[in-house]
Amino acid sequence: MISDKEDTLIECSRGYGEAEKPEDYLDAFSEYIRTHMNEIVALNIAYTRPKDLTRDALKTLRLTLDREYLTTQQLNTAITELTNEEIVADIISLICRYAIGSALLSHEARICRAVDKLKKAYNFSKQELSWIGRMEKYLMEESVLNVQVFDGDGRFKSNGGFA
Repeated sequence: MISDKEDTLIECSRGYGEAEKPEDYLDAFSEYIRTHMNEIVALNIAYTRPKDLTRDALKTLRLTLDREYLTTQQLNTAITELTNEEIVADIISLICRYAIGSALLSHEARICRAVDKLKKAYNFSKQELSWIGRMEKYLMEESVLNVQVFDGDGRFKSNGGFA
């Protein structure tokens, strides 16, 4: 259909599922995390033992949250609108923030902080630093790094894999 009549923008707003305001959306996420912590295995692992989280469990968790209209992108947008601070946090950081009130760090900041802490705690050889660099680069794009990744991903496999 084509119309020659003049249009007027009446309102421009962002929707947050059933919530109208970003703070309501974040409150709903927080409530969902608290009430489903013991029902959703991947959610419990992300909260209590994030290092044990597998890629499949993380994928399942994301799909579960997506079905509830609680996506990482919408959560980050709500936080940005609420705080006027641009942040791109991963789902693990978001869960920890809204489950226990930990500081919200972007995915990149969390990875950089962990790598810096590791480098300060130990004296690594040049080869070890190269591996740490590969792992850091991988983690900037992915949220889970485990033994299977070292033997399955070309970035690690071509350099000897887990062995």
